[in-house]
Amino acid sequence: MFRKVRFRTKGARHAENSAFEQQIGFRRRILQSAPDIHTMMEVRTPIEERWRKVMYAVIRTGGKQYRVAPGDVLKIEKAEAGENNTVEFSEVLAVSGEAGSVTRPTGAKVIGTILGEGRGAKVLVFHYKRKKQYKKLQGHRQAFTEVRINEIQVDGATYAAAK
Repeated sequence: MFRKVRFRTKGARHAENSAFEQQIGFRRRILQSAPDIHTMMEVRTPIEERWRKVMYAVIRTGGKQYRVAPGDVLKIEKAEAGENNTVEFSEVLAVSGEAGSVTRPTGAKVIGTILGEGRGAKVLVFHYKRKKQYKKLQGHRQAFTEVRINEIQVDGATYAAAK
């Protein structure tokens, strides 16, 4: 149904191609030397560095699961403090002691220190029914506890945060 139409230009397209090819060749020469620069200037963000840690545990608290390592600070659902302002997480789902191995422990626990308590940002809940003149606006702020993970105890071995 449709006919292919080719536009022909005299010489202009050939000149653009050669300039374009020259530019690509220039970029290739730069990129060949670029890996040396990138290996010397490798910088990791704190989040990337956190995920490179070998020793970590997966705990469940407040209906959520958290991946924690010694020294991490996280916000969990409001928890009660024990003696010396510490909190103990006995529901440990998985532990990784070395790179590439994850095990399900039988007697493991994670011990942390409570740094503070607070309330999160306000979440607005808006109910609306069209054509019925019904609108209801409600706000909610979830309470949280900020915890620093001190150590992970697995089968008699203790992995503590560097001080």
